[in-house]
Amino acid sequence: MATTSERIPVTIVCDNKRHDVQIQSSKPHGLPIVDDLQQAAEEATGIPVSKQRVIFKGKTLRNPGSMLCEVDIEPFSRVMIVGQRFDPEQDAACSSIQKTLDACQEAEKKMKSVQEEMNGITMGYLPESLHAQSLTKLARTAGGITEQLVKQLEKLDALILGEEQTQARTRRKAAVKHIQATLDRVDAMIQSLTDLQKKNVEG
Repeated sequence: MATTSERIPVTIVCDNKRHDVQIQSSKPHGLPIVDDLQQAAEEATGIPVSKQRVIFKGKTLRNPGSMLCEVDIEPFSRVMIVGQRFDPEQDAACSSIQKTLDACQEAEKKMKSVQEEMNGITMGYLPESLHAQSLTKLARTAGGITEQLVKQLEKLDALILGEEQTQARTRRKAAVKHIQATLDRVDAMIQSLTDLQKKNVEG
């Protein structure tokens, strides 16, 4: 078993490459733990700790707080690291895509509010004398929601993604599909508002 002052030599295997590292506790008087191993693995492989899967003797080590001696890692043990390296361009693209989805979520909240007011009108909760004014306001809001969603689609379309950015490309495709479905719902809402306005005029 290692003492508090020892460094444990370990071989990290990642993508068929071997990295010989020295594992030492990050605490002045502590024994090395799995997290210390992961920190060393990040420096050696470029894979962030949060993206790592640590495998030893065919088992995944899930507790970063476990001491190496508790999981039977000894000097010159071989540990496998699986994970995705940090890609600044892909990370930035995924962040931009998430922002468009956040904006879509805000638009959906406005849609819910518009729908609730429409329900109030159809169920007679609002005096008829206020119907025309309220419907005009709701139609304007719905139109603004459409513009907001179209802008998000334009932002997604403007993203330049390489063939290797598979994660970002997959997320963009899903985001476009979600926003287009939301636009269809807004169109249906606008049609319902138009019908209500027409009915209000005729009534």
